[in-house]
Amino acid sequence: MTLSTARAPSPHNLGSSQLAALARGRVTADATETLLAAESSKHRLLVEGVRRRAATRPQGERVLIDAAVQLLSDVEAHSPDIVASLIALPQIGSWAVECLRRMAADEDAKGAMARSVPLSNDLGYLAGIAAVAALRTGHPFDLSVPLRNGKLLLPGLGVADLDPVDPSGVVRIRLGHDGAVVYSGDRMMVLPAGADLAFSSFDARWSPTPRLHAEAGGLVLDVRLDISDPFLTRIGATVTELSTADRAAWQLSIAAAWRILVRQHRATAEAFAAIVSTLVPLAVPTPSISSSATSGWTFGAIGLSLPRDATSLTEMLVHELQHLVLGAIEDLSPLVISDRDNHLGYAPWRDDPRPAEGLLHGCYAYLGVTRFWRQQRRVGGPAEQLRSATEFARWRLATLSTVTKLARSPALTEMGRRFASGICTQLARWRAEPVPAEAEDLAGDVLTEHRVRWRLNNLLPADAQIEVAAQAWLSGNAMAKAMSEVRSTLKVTRPAMQTARAQLLEARYRDPDRIRRMVEWTDGGTSLDGPGETIDESDIALLRGDIVTALRRYSQRLASTDDMDAWPGLAVAWRHSGQPETVSLLTRRPEVVAAVYARLRTLQGNPPDPTKLAEWLAGYFAKRSGALSDGQVPT
Repeated sequence: MTLSTARAPSPHNLGSSQLAALARGRVTADATETLLAAESSKHRLLVEGVRRRAATRPQGERVLIDAAVQLLSDVEAHSPDIVASLIALPQIGSWAVECLRRMAADEDAKGAMARSVPLSNDLGYLAGIAAVAALRTGHPFDLSVPLRNGKLLLPGLGVADLDPVDPSGVVRIRLGHDGAVVYSGDRMMVLPAGADLAFSSFDARWSPTPRLHAEAGGLVLDVRLDISDPFLTRIGATVTELSTADRAAWQLSIAAAWRILVRQHRATAEAFAAIVSTLVPLAVPTPSISSSATSGWTFGAIGLSLPRDATSLTEMLVHELQHLVLGAIEDLSPLVISDRDNHLGYAPWRDDPRPAEGLLHGCYAYLGVTRFWRQQRRVGGPAEQLRSATEFARWRLATLSTVTKLARSPALTEMGRRFASGICTQLARWRAEPVPAEAEDLAGDVLTEHRVRWRLNNLLPADAQIEVAAQAWLSGNAMAKAMSEVRSTLKVTRPAMQTARAQLLEARYRDPDRIRRMVEWTDGGTSLDGPGETIDESDIALLRGDIVTALRRYSQRLASTDDMDAWPGLAVAWRHSGQPETVSLLTRRPEVVAAVYARLRTLQGNPPDPTKLAEWLAGYFAKRSGALSDGQVPT
């Protein structure tokens, strides 16, 4: 066999100037070319790894792989670009890894996909790739291809529903002078080939993989919209079907997002068009919730659900492009030492603690997001510009704070530290850029709410030190006993608090009309999209800007039920009350304030006024140097 997967590819390296530019979020054309070449070589090495491992397997499995590689080799001899484009498909990486894992486990099924599909069918997936190569080029062939759940999958091309007797059986595909035909037992079906591939409707049983096409400013985007390939589900659970209306909605949304990307962020658009080949529609709990994801093994694919507007979709595409780029960088230049990545820390974009690798990916993604909103500030009317300025203010501060700490992490390689420092440098430059006071204020509220909620959800202060503080309060003598630093440990001890308030704080600048309607017509108890998620009169008062009422209502919630969910709202309200020490305390160490409050409730029955307690604790800790740090929680 002469398929070039069997030959060692040329080494790929990023130069120091390329890495420096990438660290600042600039994905240049030459860096993109290097990353694409490296990922293509990675896929070829993975395919060759599968072939070599399969050589030790039973004959039936060897034959499937050998026949596929031989056909790919034959097509590559005259159409190398076609084979290269297929080997570069995002799902090839996921397929190869799954096959290698299954063979390494000696067919010990792992995961839902492995349990439901025989290993031979997974290995035979490459035969489908080879068949696509031959069909696209009109190269004559005769090949056996395994079915997947009763259907013939031709990756990146389409699916044929043959209604076979054996859903895990094998069909025969033949391309000759009379066209392409697939045989399944006594059934047959004509397949598109060559020029016929351009037709969207060929046979009622044939479903071509939809493509989305957009053009703006002379720059073209052409991507697949794939829900059929099982090796793309590593990104996330896909929708089960796409109606004609669904495909039309995707086309309109992507075209609108592409116009924004090209007109305002052309360099990013150029990188996106070169790197992203596949979009995977993800299933979401409710239509109002949108999500997106990528995987390091599916380079070039983005899983997502459509958000409510084109600007949000564009932001989502930028965010996930950053993840793809960083994943490709890591394949060439390791940035994290996995054996040392054993501490979890705070990420302002997640509700769970994250390791250094996750933090680095998040910082790089939000570097791109920050750049996106920085540019968007110049576009649209007052409402759009306020939204952009707020997002810019929010993410430049949150990301800079996180990456500054991350740059000192022992889990980073020397290259990783330099890369993190490059992110710091870029964000620090943007930190000096002025934004409207209203935008800073809105961003500060969102950041405060998230940090307080995260710490309450994930951190537990030392009981003995909380007892000391509680007894000091009861004694009436703040200087009664010196106190060492209050330590908090990562430990989720209660159900996660709801995110309804966080959604509404964001909606103040993302969907102000919704907030206007809500504060005008709602008195509280309003249910939101999430199960069990409601807001009450304290939240409504906060959204109205009635800080006095919000403080009183949140305090009443704490006094009556010790409602932990009231603390983040109280912290946001305190931001506007002119008490900086109290705000600093509740933002930095809310788990300590809440724990002392809860302990005093137990000891004296009637809980203290939370504002007075927080003020007292702020003064109490101020007398003890270092006692109010982040509590040795790794960040």
